Amino acid sequence: MSRFERGRASTVGILCAVACVVLAGCGDDAPAIVDGGVADASADGSALDAGRDASICRARVAVGAPCAVISDCDDGCYCNGTERCEGVCVAGTAPCTDPHACTTDSCDEAVRACAHVPDSARCDDADACNGPERCDAERGCQPGAPPFCDDGDDCTTDTCVPASGCVSEPRDRDGDGFGDGICGGLDCLDDPARGGASVAPGRTEVCDNALDDDCDGITDYESETCLPTNDTCARARVLPGPGSYTASTRGLGASYTLACGSSTATGATFEATGDAVFRFTLREPADVSVATRVTRATLFIPPAVALRRAEDCDTGPELRPVVCAAGERVRARSLPAGEYAIVVATEEPNAFLLTLDIGPPTITPPIDVCAPDMLEVGGGGTFSAYRSDLSDDAEPPCGGMPSGPQPDAVYRLTLDAPKDVRIALRNGGTLALLGDCTDPASTIACAPYNFSDVLVLVRRALPAGTYFVFAEPMPGPLGFGADAFVLDVSVSDPVTPPRGDSCSTAIPLEPGVTERVSLAALEYDVGIACTWERTFLLRDAVFTFTTTESLDVTLTLDGTEPSDVRAIALTARCGALTDAWSCGIFDGPARLTRTWRSLPAGTWFVNFGTSLTAGTISARIALAPPTPVPVNDLCADALPLENGRTVTMTPALFSNDETAACDYSGGNDAFYHFTLSEPQQVDLVASASDGSQVALQVQRVCGDRAPIACAFAAPGAYSGVLEAGTYTVLVDAVATVPTVRLTPFFTPL
Repeated sequence: MSRFERGRASTVGILCAVACVVLAGCGDDAPAIVDGGVADASADGSALDAGRDASICRARVAVGAPCAVISDCDDGCYCNGTERCEGVCVAGTAPCTDPHACTTDSCDEAVRACAHVPDSARCDDADACNGPERCDAERGCQPGAPPFCDDGDDCTTDTCVPASGCVSEPRDRDGDGFGDGICGGLDCLDDPARGGASVAPGRTEVCDNALDDDCDGITDYESETCLPTNDTCARARVLPGPGSYTASTRGLGASYTLACGSSTATGATFEATGDAVFRFTLREPADVSVATRVTRATLFIPPAVALRRAEDCDTGPELRPVVCAAGERVRARSLPAGEYAIVVATEEPNAFLLTLDIGPPTITPPIDVCAPDMLEVGGGGTFSAYRSDLSDDAEPPCGGMPSGPQPDAVYRLTLDAPKDVRIALRNGGTLALLGDCTDPASTIACAPYNFSDVLVLVRRALPAGTYFVFAEPMPGPLGFGADAFVLDVSVSDPVTPPRGDSCSTAIPLEPGVTERVSLAALEYDVGIACTWERTFLLRDAVFTFTTTESLDVTLTLDGTEPSDVRAIALTARCGALTDAWSCGIFDGPARLTRTWRSLPAGTWFVNFGTSLTAGTISARIALAPPTPVPVNDLCADALPLENGRTVTMTPALFSNDETAACDYSGGNDAFYHFTLSEPQQVDLVASASDGSQVALQVQRVCGDRAPIACAFAAPGAYSGVLEAGTYTVLVDAVATVPTVRLTPFFTPL
């Protein structure tokens, strides 16, 4: 009903009231006055419900009677809806009904409004597992939130019963009647997906199903009751396909002689007490790898593993060199279809796990040596390979794995324009970027031997050209088990690095002004040469300052927390790895102070590296008049040594310019040199006047990353035969040591 219509109806009502007074007939059944006559409020004359008297709800024209305008039909009431004139008066639709069965609907004529009262009980479906339903006045019945039946106890099985809700029972997932042993029960394998239903106390041990069937703690051939019979090629155990198989040499004789090849330095014959033989079939060409792991051994001596054609099972030849080292595996690529044999020999009767992998045929990627057809990675991507495909062809330029020969890989990286390059070696190891594939001196960046899950090198705006990536991957976490390794290379257009992260964004330092940089925003992408053989840094920041005359320059660095390792390199060329003015490594408190005395005028760059990955570094410099330094404070100005003549140094007068490979104290250093015209016995002794430890390092050239020898002791000493040539001696001691005496002896052979 429009406002106009309501106003008209109100006027009509007033006129009716006046008429009622005149006619003296305004009772409960008084009729409404309409055009020329009287009409009931509805077609049958009955009263309307909706909370008002029927005497009020009357229109001039009854429902069903002819009408001219809508006001003829309007009875002035809200709860019975708005009447319409469609030639005759048509009753309105009650406004207060809704489609939701869970609401109680009502209409209040006094305030002309509807009410819909929700009743959630009308929505209940009697299922406790789908949660309590509720009635929403706008949307009707709504589903409830299912109950959370996890009681927080991993040793119970939690379910929901529709009639009652959550129920928790002791865990027995395989339903064999024995509770899970992890939860205090007797079942040693309660997982039905792994065959737990057949495993329980009292069951019979099955020797080749890789399960502890009787829950006695001994599986398959680890049990002395399980004795193998596959001691010869004629009695080889047939393997149905790829997988892991328990086996043993217990009770077997030594029928075959295996010689260890690439996994040992000598290739010596393996002295076996027993060997086991296996057979498998390739129905099409495939890659094959075989690995073993001793499961119950009194000595940790890995088995020897040989892979042969079945027709050559008794005598060989080997398809790949015999493997005799823990964590290694025999791998052969693109073997043709046919029958093959595996011989496993042990130096003592042992149970072991044999793993056979069979995959699609592949070819060895050309990454083993520097060659014209080597793999190109300049386009970026992920490159997978296997250590067992590689040989040990070169030494890492910054310190490789500490024991024995290690396989290495090399890749070509060609850039046609300056690029940001990120190189990552998964599983850790050693990683380097070189300008010349065969020249370690061309090293641009290097990450030394590291146990990290991922070893990363980053170079920003690397100029166009051809580079080479050297990788010496670790054989899996902590050196065990993983033959595969992955090199990830990302090449992108250069972007402006964060402030202080690169040479191009080096932070200028002014005397008395403190500059701050957040480590979290930085990469380790510039490099600090003197740390390569000592440790690994995770972030580095670059600062720069300029002096117009020779001065003493003191740099103070404050961190938010102490760092296990910190390093500082001072260079005239930012990022230079081979001609640093000074380079040292430090640990200890959060504050680090370095003073360079009589530093020549010029622009200098300070690269600060740390093993921290978060926090803030604050840097400031102070300038002072120059003070004299000893002549041999820098390696380039080393003093000559004479046979039998003792020289004395006072550590407090020297600077920490180069850290000895064996000294973690970060002392001050002095440099000496000597030349031999023929091989001689060389003895050097460096002793501190107060009995402190002294570092003595013998090296070929300044900044040598692989010194001939380094001793950190009291006294520091070297004794050995050296070939003809020139050698440098670094003596390193903390500033609090009063004096250090160095005596050389050169004895002809």
